[in-house]
Amino acid sequence: MDQKEKTDWFEVYQPYLAFIYACVVVIGFLCAILVPSNPLIFWFPKDVPGAEIWRNILLGIVAVVGFPFVVWRSFTAHRQANIANRQTVVANKNLVLIEKGHNLDRFEKAAQLMTESDYAPRLAGLSLMFELANEFPKEYYMLAQKQFCGLIQLTGREVSSLYDLQKESREEVGPPRSSIRKKDKELSYAVADRQIHAAKRLGQEAILYFSRLRAAHFEHENDWKPEMIGAQFSELEIVHEKLELKGVDLSYSSFQGCRIKDADFSEAYMKGCNFKDANFWSCNFSNAWLRDIVNITGETSFQNSVFKDAAFSVAGSRRRDQKNYRLFSNANIDGLRVLDSVYSTLPNFHQNKTTPIDEEYFSQPTQPA
Repeated sequence: MDQKEKTDWFEVYQPYLAFIYACVVVIGFLCAILVPSNPLIFWFPKDVPGAEIWRNILLGIVAVVGFPFVVWRSFTAHRQANIANRQTVVANKNLVLIEKGHNLDRFEKAAQLMTESDYAPRLAGLSLMFELANEFPKEYYMLAQKQFCGLIQLTGREVSSLYDLQKESREEVGPPRSSIRKKDKELSYAVADRQIHAAKRLGQEAILYFSRLRAAHFEHENDWKPEMIGAQFSELEIVHEKLELKGVDLSYSSFQGCRIKDADFSEAYMKGCNFKDANFWSCNFSNAWLRDIVNITGETSFQNSVFKDAAFSVAGSRRRDQKNYRLFSNANIDGLRVLDSVYSTLPNFHQNKTTPIDEEYFSQPTQPA
């Protein structure tokens, strides 16, 4: 029985209790008069001073009259305390509702800013979303991470579209007919380059916010598999902060010219990624699926990186008689499974640490555990 029910019980039975108490007082008074054979001598004995007798009588009257008031005052104070407690509970609930409404407004504002066309408001939206999710991870972690992944994929598509438009513009037949048109084309190229750079940086900022939030509140994911298909890591330089990308779908992402250190790519799905001139230091590729990697160059390196139980293949044909000594130089490739066409290009000391596999291995519908 809660406080409200106790208060209601007393209020309902208060008249009955008062009636019972009055009956007790009347019965006691009648007994005091009728029980003694000589009530006058019993209550006013001659050997007791009159002042003491009247004092006792007055104290009895005060006790009889005052007791109900004491009980009533106690229950009244108790009821007031219950009312105050209920008001406090209601006030706290209202504060929680107000806070939820405020946080919802913050989320909507951040999400709206992230959809703007300009770089500055989108970056501000990223920051607001991160602060909200970091402060209230239970309610907003998954929502924020999905927003980050969506923006990462969107900026990747924006960069690809801008590159295609720029390429089509450069492939126009014939030279410019005038110096003015030439300057206009050069200006359009410069604008496109700035747009590409801004889109790249925005996506990379989203990747950093995703990683920071994941490092702090990974327990809220509940086996979720993030998707960053087509993400732009190109020219990204992260050497002082660890990227947390375990189990992320990074298919068709570009790592061209990146410099990444201590990143966790374990269990990641990296089909069709562009590794041109990419540099990975001390990264973890354990159990990752690096399938059909494109643009492996002499500058691509995995120094001190770990490939335990990972699978690796390169898109297109490679010369089987050309040994690739640099690809896994200074990398820990114990347990690495390599497509046979790539395996044949590895030096003997790398072949001894790896296992050749065929295309059928990669035809599995799901990534091997």
